[in-house]
Amino acid sequence: MTYKDDEIENGSMDFPLEWTDFSFDQSEVFSETSIVTLMNNYKIKDIKALCKKHGIKGYSSMNKAEMLEHFILELVTPEYIYEEMMKMSDLQKLLLFIAADIDLIQRGVITAIEVPDTFLMFKRRLSPDPEAEVEVIVPDEIVDLVLNVIQKNSAFRKIAEAYRMVTASANLYGVLTLKQLQVIYETYLGEQMQLIKIEKWLNDIHLVNPDFKAYRVVNGLIVSTGIQLEDMELVDYISHAIYYMPKTKAELLAYEDTFFGIEEALQYELMDWFLSHIDDSRVLGLHVSQFVTEVLLLLKHLPDKNVITPIIQDFVEQGFLKKSQEQKVIEKFEAVYQTMPNWFYHGYTYDAYQKLGQKDNKGVNNVIDFYQYLQNKK
Repeated sequence: MTYKDDEIENGSMDFPLEWTDFSFDQSEVFSETSIVTLMNNYKIKDIKALCKKHGIKGYSSMNKAEMLEHFILELVTPEYIYEEMMKMSDLQKLLLFIAADIDLIQRGVITAIEVPDTFLMFKRRLSPDPEAEVEVIVPDEIVDLVLNVIQKNSAFRKIAEAYRMVTASANLYGVLTLKQLQVIYETYLGEQMQLIKIEKWLNDIHLVNPDFKAYRVVNGLIVSTGIQLEDMELVDYISHAIYYMPKTKAELLAYEDTFFGIEEALQYELMDWFLSHIDDSRVLGLHVSQFVTEVLLLLKHLPDKNVITPIIQDFVEQGFLKKSQEQKVIEKFEAVYQTMPNWFYHGYTYDAYQKLGQKDNKGVNNVIDFYQYLQNKK
């Protein structure tokens, strides 16, 4: 069978793929990830045949769109999801979780692994090459149910949480060793994994989702993409690391979606203040919101809050802030710094790390020159 670009398929189909016009009311709007769009190549007679095959009734008076929605909602029950997942490899289960859990704006995973034959996932061929990567989509209509089943099954949930913990740990620590990820898994999953198995797991994650950009693996280190250090500096950066260990698994997993480790409301408050008080809408080629984001990223690298004052003074000298605003801005960023999990202190806040009595001068030469840093971002 010859596939066209962007053609949708799933391995369970019994019918030839043909592009046909929508037979439902064009005034209705369906997302690209709705079952109505994903199975648009089916004709009404094909959908009826599928319903009969799977023992689904009650579709005789429906139009095409209604019939497709009825089909997927009747077919995909918790029992169906469980049975289909039991047929999958661990990588395919991970693929299903990622495709279901992915940001709604993106909704689609590019993968290099074999996609199982199931109505849980549909694949869009991006190339005529049958060996090429494909985009995998879980229909909108069943996303919540799939995630719910994964969450309720301990074996499925452990795979999903092991995946999430890599991103959460990278966001929390900035840089961590495979040994620390081993500690994370043993502490929060009760899973003892050899380092060689962890290395393979990270390679498998990349194979399942090669476009994922939250972190990279460099010389046996997991490195957040936000880290602004050269690879040669990373080993020294963590040479005497004492990692913060979250009190609960839930606290750790929260860092998956909390890059800066501060409350979202506080971040928005900073954005609003700068938008209101910086005259120029662009700072060193960055929009104000980008500018604040970069400053927050810089704060995660700083060894001491005293470094903030010369940075803000540089803002004033460059004309980004008025002299009268200087002290107010210093106070705002110092307050954030005090409560922010710090990469320099391996996930501890500045204050918490001082209480450990572990402060030293390691990595002081790694403090970033702010002006040069922003120039390099342009």
